Amino acid sequence: MYSSLRLLLVEDSDDDAWLVTRELSRGGYEVEVVRVETEAELREALTTEDVDIVLSDYQLPSLNGMEALKLVRELASDLPFILVSGAVGEETAVALMRAGANDFISKAQLARLRPAVDRELEEAADRRARRRAEAALRTRVRQQESITELGRIALQGGDLERLMSHVVESLAATLEVPLARIAELQPDGRLRNAAGVGWQSDALDREPEELELSSIDSYTLGDDNLGHDDPVLVEDFAEETSCRATRMLEAHCVESGVQVCVDGYEGRFGLLGAFARAPRSFSQDDVHYIESVAHLLSMAIRRDRSERMLRDNEAQLRSLLAAIPDFLFVVGPGGDLREIIVSESAHFLRSPESLIGRSLQELLPEPSAERIGQALAKVLAGGAPQSAEYWVGEGVQRRWLSARIVSLDTPEDPKALIVARDVTEKRRAEDEREQLERQLLQVQKMEALGTLAGGIAHDFNNILMALRGYAELTRDSLADASEERDNIDEIVVAADRAQDLVAQILAFSRQAQPQRRAVDVREVVGEVLGLLRATLPSTIEIRQVLEENPPSIDADPAQIHQVLMNLATNAYHAMREKGGILEVRLESVEARQDSRDFPPELSPGSYLKLTIRDTGHGMEGEVLERIYDPFFTTKEVGEGTGLGLSVVHGILKNHGGAVRTESEIGRGTTFDLYFPTSGAQAVVAAERSEQTGIAGEARVLFVDDEPAIARLGGRLLARLGHQCTTFTRAEDALEWFRDHVGEVDIVITDFTMPDRTGLSLAREVLALCPELPVLITTGYSDQLTPDRVRQEGIRAVVMKPFSSRDLALAVAEALGSREQ
Repeated sequence: MYSSLRLLLVEDSDDDAWLVTRELSRGGYEVEVVRVETEAELREALTTEDVDIVLSDYQLPSLNGMEALKLVRELASDLPFILVSGAVGEETAVALMRAGANDFISKAQLARLRPAVDRELEEAADRRARRRAEAALRTRVRQQESITELGRIALQGGDLERLMSHVVESLAATLEVPLARIAELQPDGRLRNAAGVGWQSDALDREPEELELSSIDSYTLGDDNLGHDDPVLVEDFAEETSCRATRMLEAHCVESGVQVCVDGYEGRFGLLGAFARAPRSFSQDDVHYIESVAHLLSMAIRRDRSERMLRDNEAQLRSLLAAIPDFLFVVGPGGDLREIIVSESAHFLRSPESLIGRSLQELLPEPSAERIGQALAKVLAGGAPQSAEYWVGEGVQRRWLSARIVSLDTPEDPKALIVARDVTEKRRAEDEREQLERQLLQVQKMEALGTLAGGIAHDFNNILMALRGYAELTRDSLADASEERDNIDEIVVAADRAQDLVAQILAFSRQAQPQRRAVDVREVVGEVLGLLRATLPSTIEIRQVLEENPPSIDADPAQIHQVLMNLATNAYHAMREKGGILEVRLESVEARQDSRDFPPELSPGSYLKLTIRDTGHGMEGEVLERIYDPFFTTKEVGEGTGLGLSVVHGILKNHGGAVRTESEIGRGTTFDLYFPTSGAQAVVAAERSEQTGIAGEARVLFVDDEPAIARLGGRLLARLGHQCTTFTRAEDALEWFRDHVGEVDIVITDFTMPDRTGLSLAREVLALCPELPVLITTGYSDQLTPDRVRQEGIRAVVMKPFSSRDLALAVAEALGSREQ
């Protein structure tokens, strides 16, 4: 019962207005009336007055009830609207109800007005509560998604600054505030902004703020709450008396904010805060969210994130998947509905009153009705309470319900109470979580493969460097026509093949961002098939029919590698039991308008067609229709995630191409991939001179932590006529260089060394001699991107194992560019 009521009354009769007001007053309401008679007055009242309900006559001189209803639904869609009229026919009343009126009361029956107002006010309050709950749920979902994404980044490990940057960006976006920051506590007791969003360009680079941490009682938002575990929440600094804004917050016009402490290695790491430039009320969910983010950040800082993050995420997920409020109904022995106790949470019961007396069997789909009917019969026969899951609706509208059925213990009139709960979101969330776990496992596998491949490449290429280099030195000391020289040539060829195999493994496992360029697909296919020949069993024959000079495509070679490896792997699984033929074709084609020979989504034009065909077991029609669905797989558990073909489809779509699949049981599967041609010249390796060396007389400083490679480099350079000084420790080389500045023409250093990296050594050298050419050698490093090499001033990167010709050319080019 409401003690007060603000009523918007659309009425032109003083007497009728008085009668309505009197009836509501008799019902216990303290009525405050806003009365209007015209459309303009109604529009102004709806936009300026705060009212609880609208009561409207139907016929006014300049306005009728239907027009008033439309205006109310336009400007205040959720405001209860009751038609109160003495001269409205049944058809008009029905039309108004269909148009959105909540009820119709005849002026001759005003005694019904108070109950109708009671009901509509309660239902409006319920609707507002549901909207608030839905909004809160959406907020929690958004916050959980943010935490999940930050957790995924934290699981990857690595750069803490990158994680902090993601944290403040996500914090600002999720809480919808312009300012967020992580302030790090310095050893001297001052704060430094380690990451932030929305601050002035120099705010993160300026000197740390001076703090007075000794006076904890008068703590300040932004500094002294470092001594407290509880979050500091300020809705309006203008009215806050217990804390104040720091100079930095004042400079950025901060009016409100929430800030929490972040634990670090051994105590406080600093503060995490979000700020607004206007007064704002942060909800308890907002506070819990920022505390969760701070906790996640703390785990990342302490490198103890994996187990705790999983536990926190599961707790958050359980909270988000809390059951929707139950609804209850009483049924008789035949499943007939006797009474609906709670119905609002059952969204499919649009008119609960009309369902009284109807049977569950006619309201539910047949499988669900049978399941509930069997459980109901057991309960009414004196059995124990029963639980059952059933569903209603079809397709995307299907909802899963979990029901608990108990007897009401009324022998003279057997009845049962069914308590149902909508568990659709829970089921969907569980499925999604399993899919995400499988996807995360696959990503972790690929990351592990990339890390393993990089480590193998680094060590193995160092071994190949020594093997190939000393073989070259030995070969060049032998007579041209000798059996020993032929044997050494075979060693060099074998080392080159090993180098190519390592390069192919790295190409397969790399995970760099897509970098498109003009690509010769024939060359990529050759690399992939070379790798497959080394891995597929001999029972699978590889055939290739490749166009001699195919046009190039605009693509990322790594993604083309990925497409080929995914399809080849699927072909292998289809043929591994009985063997077969894996055929790869490459040809240029011209797509014509309305041609049935091409996928319908292709636009007319020139394409490069790549066909992968196997003679495996093939696929049924139902499987063929779903192969590009994410997470769909026919493989055994542990063999696949169902991501491969969806990735293939995505790559083709991103390249403006298409894929067509044909399959027949027992005869195999064919994938036709269409890539639009670019017309650009494919990037190919520059042909190098066949000469075995380029003579010179440069003074070279050569550094490599492998003694065998250091000696080899010195001997190769000496043979070229250079004067070489070698070191196996970067610190020793740097100390020697400082004493011999001006006596070195070029520095050649390994990238990965135990005491100092090649880049670090290069920086020290270039700081002393900015124009001095520096070359870096490496067996593998994903850190030496072209942009970084240019930024660091490195002239070139020489990949191990390199030949004497490779080294000679690199030195000659570096010295030549210095002279220019």
